Amino acid sequence: MNKRIKKLKGILLENSHFKYRVDKFGSSVLDDNTIKLPLNIRKATAIKKALEDMPVYIQDDELIIGGRTIFNLPEYHTPIEIEESKCSPNIVNHPFFDAVFNDSIDEVGDKVSDTNPANYQKIVKNGLLWYWKFADKKLKTQKLTSEQISFYKAVKIVIEGAQKHIKRYVDLIEAKITENNISADRKKELSEMRRNIEHIVENPPDNFYQGVQLIYFIFIMLWVEAITLVPLMRIDQILYPLFKNDIENKLIDKDKGLEIIECFFIKINFDVDKPNNRFAWLKGDTGATITLGGTKFGDMNQNGENNLTFIFIKALKELGLIDPHVHIRLNEGSSEKMWDEVVDLVSYGRGIPIIDWDNNIIKGLGGVGIYSEQDMVNYSGTGCWEIIIEGKTSYRQTTNVNLLLPLEWLLFSGKNPIYDDPDNTPPIDGRHPGLDMGDLDNYDTFNKFIEAYKKELKYYVLMIVTKVIKTKLAYNPLISTFVDDCLESGKDIKDGGARYRETDLQACSVANIADSLYSIKKLVYDDMELTLKELSEILLDNYRGFEDLRLRIKNKFPKYGNGIADVDNIAKEILEFFSEETTSYTNGWGGPFRARIAGASSYVDTIKLVGATPDGRRIGDYASINSSPQIGSEKNGPTGIIRSVTNIDSSKFAGGFILDLKFKKNIFETMENRGKVKDLLRAYFKSGGLQVQINVVDRDTLKNAQKHPEEYKDLIVRVWGFSAYFIELPKEFQDHIIERTEIDV
Repeated sequence: MNKRIKKLKGILLENSHFKYRVDKFGSSVLDDNTIKLPLNIRKATAIKKALEDMPVYIQDDELIIGGRTIFNLPEYHTPIEIEESKCSPNIVNHPFFDAVFNDSIDEVGDKVSDTNPANYQKIVKNGLLWYWKFADKKLKTQKLTSEQISFYKAVKIVIEGAQKHIKRYVDLIEAKITENNISADRKKELSEMRRNIEHIVENPPDNFYQGVQLIYFIFIMLWVEAITLVPLMRIDQILYPLFKNDIENKLIDKDKGLEIIECFFIKINFDVDKPNNRFAWLKGDTGATITLGGTKFGDMNQNGENNLTFIFIKALKELGLIDPHVHIRLNEGSSEKMWDEVVDLVSYGRGIPIIDWDNNIIKGLGGVGIYSEQDMVNYSGTGCWEIIIEGKTSYRQTTNVNLLLPLEWLLFSGKNPIYDDPDNTPPIDGRHPGLDMGDLDNYDTFNKFIEAYKKELKYYVLMIVTKVIKTKLAYNPLISTFVDDCLESGKDIKDGGARYRETDLQACSVANIADSLYSIKKLVYDDMELTLKELSEILLDNYRGFEDLRLRIKNKFPKYGNGIADVDNIAKEILEFFSEETTSYTNGWGGPFRARIAGASSYVDTIKLVGATPDGRRIGDYASINSSPQIGSEKNGPTGIIRSVTNIDSSKFAGGFILDLKFKKNIFETMENRGKVKDLLRAYFKSGGLQVQINVVDRDTLKNAQKHPEEYKDLIVRVWGFSAYFIELPKEFQDHIIERTEIDV
């Protein structure tokens, strides 16, 4: 890390950029004329105004400049539109749910379609003006519908706004150069930056610096538009041609390339404290994801890792910051150097990277049946763990499907015993959240009980699918400009203009449902120790008076995560049923629903609304995370975990299937142990594993950080699909990370 980067990292950690922010960007684009314009043109106008009026700044020694300084758009909705948005006319799958879910427009992000990836490759190839000219030609030469006319007018407006925003930085640099306290070296540097940035106002990038700077500008402008999670995709593939050309022509060397990348990464971290509006406490869940390695862009038969890939990895090691999130794609053709770099990056203990296995992920994407072969091999990671096709997708992620809730409905006549938050999940038409499946005595065999559970789960999936389809999405003219085939068809992503239009449902509490159903099988059906009614009463009373039973269940019964077929096959049956049910529906765009195994924050927060469960979990106890075993239940080491997880057919989960592991830090002290880590990962992937993310930090360090946070300001851990500073997390999340089992190889 050179002198400049050390200084810029210090400036970042001091939050000096906060002073440029505007807490409430109070303005409007509404007047007697604009109020009559189509809504998407009004939003485009609001984006343009924001980009033209928001504060801009340059800090000392910056090479990559720009930044988000506002967190809301100028007003462009009419009061009538806001009111009408509360009752979406979208088609629903079941009349029972009609008029139940009324989600209004939310311009801060949650209803904006989530993590839509721009086609950065095309942006870097063509430059911004190309998009304006494309839209202008369409308007002049094509016979268009009124909706298409509005779309292309909106494209021209947002591109004009983007160009003016970048031009503002050209003007700012010119003013900076004239300041008396600027050194001659900095003036020379600023002059070169001005020329480079002026070039990309209307032209595609000619060099590596210009490419990085343009991508950062687009990244920030998408935040301004209010996209929830803003990914950066396969950045080593996108920028490599410019980097290679600069190296070959001796315009830069590898050290200069590293410096530019590190400046870029530092700038990405300027927004980690304000990722979205979902969790006020949350820092880091930005979705600023880069994907490295994998197959070569445009050539599925060649390995894509290159010199720039390894420079990106070096920058990640040196900086030690929260962002970017990192996916690294590996496959059977990955070099041993790449494997070594991945294991070394893991050893730094910052929760990066997520490791994606190309062979199994591409197989899962193929099962969806909509992607071209070339697009499948060019997949990227995005958001937390999501798998997506870069620049061609309108994508939505839905709420977690907590697999324990249908079990509660079955045991308690369609009710959740401790659901004391009616505003969160209101009863439907005064009824219970779930189905009342009748008297528990009806289930005289375990097979009958499992089938009844599946009916509850089927109902739950239908409920969520219906809610998703009814939710009204906002227009997104800027991201739609950069997504295939929106530009060609003249349709916003909200209207299904993208080539691929998918929605993901993710199942959580995987280990808990497997362990709970096994406990029911053993206690009620195999050993006939209890009836279902007796067990439900024990759960309702939170095991009060039955602590011996709870501890026996928790400590003596077989558990998922140990390679025990009796439990693992229950997990397999339930999860693959969930996948089949999810993928049977078509979303509001006419695209597929995809299944994923993940859970975001559910293991700590939403699990609070679930009562005691048959796996020995009490009210308020944590749930399992993603596809991993419940905390403390792993008895057979990492191989047991792998056997349990890979017993499930990961190809049925095209949206992602994430395993969390936590290694002891001292494992990485010898090359022999690092080799064992590689062998373990290879075994996981060879057995069918899709994705894995790893925390490397010892329990004592984490506990000490809780007691003395001032000494651990730079301690980074993996939370769910992102990393964060440990001391800034709520205590309940800290505690969960501490309790996750450390494994040895």
